[in-house]
Amino acid sequence: MALGVAYGIWGASGVALTALLSLIIFGEPLTLLMGIGIVVVIAGVLGRVMVWLFLIGAIVFEVVGTLSLRMAVDKKRWYVGVAVGYVLAFTMLSLALAGGMALGVAYGIWAASGVALTAILSKFLFKEPFTWLMGLGIVLIVGGVLCIELGAVH
Repeated sequence: MALGVAYGIWGASGVALTALLSLIIFGEPLTLLMGIGIVVVIAGVLGRVMVWLFLIGAIVFEVVGTLSLRMAVDKKRWYVGVAVGYVLAFTMLSLALAGGMALGVAYGIWAASGVALTAILSKFLFKEPFTWLMGLGIVLIVGGVLCIELGAVH
């Protein structure tokens, strides 16, 4: 491992760990800006892995926001989950873009994965229909996402 890479990982890990331990042990406040700063530092060090983790986080939070929206139809308190889910989804998506992921790739995977996961989870959580045609659509979405990712490499 190159010295610069090792030092960068060591330094970023130290900053993140110090901030989190200060919060846990001494009760020092960890502001949202500090948290985002830590995430951005770590993203810069870990590169591509973090970009994909940010995208996965964006997908998960978008699905949480969408499922919360369905729950809010019956119980208005779920609008908090909608707001938090979408704010975190767009934050994570923007961090993936800031890390160097192409917009077409990030948005295509984010949107397609969100549609597929929401359809699958809605069947179990809300007893909504899931037909063979919807299943075929999800298979096509997965194929489309693979084509987008493979196309972006070239």
